[in-house]
Parts: sequence; structure tokens; C-alpha cells
Amino acid sequence: MIRRYDCIAAVARDAKSRAVLRSPSGRSDWFSGETGLESVSLALRGDTRLVPDAERLLSQIDAAIDVQHRELIADRVGAYPCVPEYLQGVPDCMRRRAPVENEAAPVAIYVVLACSASIDAATLLRRGVAILALAMALARHRPIELNIVHIGDSNTAGETESVMVAPINTRPLDLASAAYVLTSAGFVRHVCFGLQMADRGFTGGWPADWRVNKPAYFAGLLRRLGGDPARDIIIGSADHGDELLADPVAWVNGQIARFRDGAEMGVAA
Repeated sequence: MIRRYDCIAAVARDAKSRAVLRSPSGRSDWFSGETGLESVSLALRGDTRLVPDAERLLSQIDAAIDVQHRELIADRVGAYPCVPEYLQGVPDCMRRRAPVENEAAPVAIYVVLACSASIDAATLLRRGVAILALAMALARHRPIELNIVHIGDSNTAGETESVMVAPINTRPLDLASAAYVLTSAGFVRHVCFGLQMADRGFTGGWPADWRVNKPAYFAGLLRRLGGDPARDIIIGSADHGDELLADPVAWVNGQIARFRDGAEMGVAA
């Protein structure tokens, strides 16, 4: 089952109203040092403290995404004239190069927040900053849609997975919400875990299909969420050995290169 929310605030309000914020562990560092109510409060108002970190990461990556192309256009001023038009007295006989607006559909990014229990909050924070940097880089050149996704097992009869998804506003990009939910272990482990425990009997495990073939599972999930593998991106769960965790700059650069080169996007982890 896929449970869809209208926005991040709706996720936070649902968690608060249904009293699902009891911590399954006493380790405060596992939750970014946040209580459940603090996680809800930050999800509602956002947190921009990590935006400068993402901007610094942007300075280390190749953000020259060639999604706009430059064409020669007619104008009253320009680099050189079109002689026949000049001789005919055409007012806009000059030629200059200008970027052409990209009318393509937005790129949808689906970020799976689910993570291995052994991955600490500091690692999740670095991962989230890299993903935020990627979203900021793409948003400078192309419309984007940004969504968070949480996956897990299910104890509901006839189901093997539980999925929840919520969009982050990108018109303009809501940096406060994105910076918080993409980087906070508290949001994932208090809010997302709590809601899925209440909804589908989530026990902290992975869906059965994920365990059989993780790349195929995420490719299929992208399609079920309504994504287009030729254009859209799904960033898989945070697991040990992922390039995103090992080298965030190289990972972001790799995603931008795929986008710039026109490769099919699909699974990005």
C-alpha cells in the first residue's frame, strides 16, 4: 500500500494527532538528539541551518547542467548582422545567442528516507546535505518536483511492504522543509517509523522484494509512484557501502553527469 500525503506538514500533523511518537530506542543520538515532539515541530516550520552546507557542497560539484541550449535569435542589437535583412531595412536584422527556455516536464526526485539501523545520525545528515545540493543544482536549471518516500515491511494481511510519500514544495523550492526532512534522523525514526508502525504494523524490516533484488525493487517503486525512469530519479535507502554515503561529492557529480548526458535516470543509489 502507498499512503500519500499532500505536504510535509500533513505528515507531521498526522504523527502528532495519532500519538505515534514513542521512541523505540532510548538512544537520543539515534534520533539526531531530538524528541518526537521536536521532530514534529521542526517538520512543521522547517530548518535552514544546513542550507549553507549544501551551498558549499555545490561549489565542489559540476553544476553546469546543460538543459538549456543557446540559439541565434533576431534582435535590434547583436554580435553581427544578417546582411540581406539589413539591406531590406528589417529592424531586428542583428543576431545574438540567447538561452532558449526549456519547456520540458519537471524532473521528479523521489528520496527514500528509510535507512539501516546501524547508520548514525551524522551520516544521514551528510547524505541529506548531498541530496539537497543535488536538488538545488537541478532547480537552478530545470523545474523539479521533490518527494520524500519511506518504505518498510508490513504485518498487515496480504501485504509485504508499507510505503508513504509526501511532496516538498518546489515552486519555489522550500529550503527550510527540504533541509530538515532530508537530513534528520529524528524525522525518519520518530515520525516516519511511528506512522508506519501505526498504519501497517511496520517492525523495522525491509520489504520482501527489496531483500530479493534491491535495484529492481526501487525501479519498480519509481514507476508505481508515477515516475518516468527516462527522466525522473529515485534515490534508494541509506545502506552501508552506498557511494552516496562514501563520497557525496562524487555521487552528486555522477547524477548531474547522467542528467546532462541524457542518460536514463531511474535508480540513483
